[in-house]
Amino acid sequence: MLAALLGGLTALAWSNVSWEPIGWHAKSLRTFQNDKEVAAVISSHTLEDGAYLVPYGMPPVSYTHLDVYKRQIFDRIDFQPTSHDALHLNLFTARNWFQIPNSYDEPNQDQRQKVVSFNVAPGYQHTFGTKTLLTVNPWVRRDFVNYYPSSNPFDDTPATLSQDRHLLN
Repeated sequence: MLAALLGGLTALAWSNVSWEPIGWHAKSLRTFQNDKEVAAVISSHTLEDGAYLVPYGMPPVSYTHLDVYKRQIFDRIDFQPTSHDALHLNLFTARNWFQIPNSYDEPNQDQRQKVVSFNVAPGYQHTFGTKTLLTVNPWVRRDFVNYYPSSNPFDDTPATLSQDRHLLN
């Protein structure tokens, strides 16, 4: 625990030193000749607020399909049996699947991925006095990931992949 805390503080300190006093990152930042003109051109070509990617040196990619389905449920239950005790229960489940997007050079590819997840996090708090609080928060999360190839393996380029993975925290 102490090592994790010291490691986090060291990373925070190094981040601040490398950005401010040393200024390593400032050497890679550039400006435009006319900021207002560039901002006006970019603003005139965006339809809504958000993050935009400019693919420097790459032609734009067009996809033939990209279907997505997602559902999730989250619930939190709180119960306070006494003035010094509190119980919490967080429940989360999610399922999504999507087609892997295809470019025009892979028109028949139909790879898909499905992810099913759940998370259970009970909690208990007991207040001993004005300066002491006991908190216990165990949790478990399980993810199931399936990656499905196209029905015809010759439609997948450069390779046909199929995976079944899971993760338990």
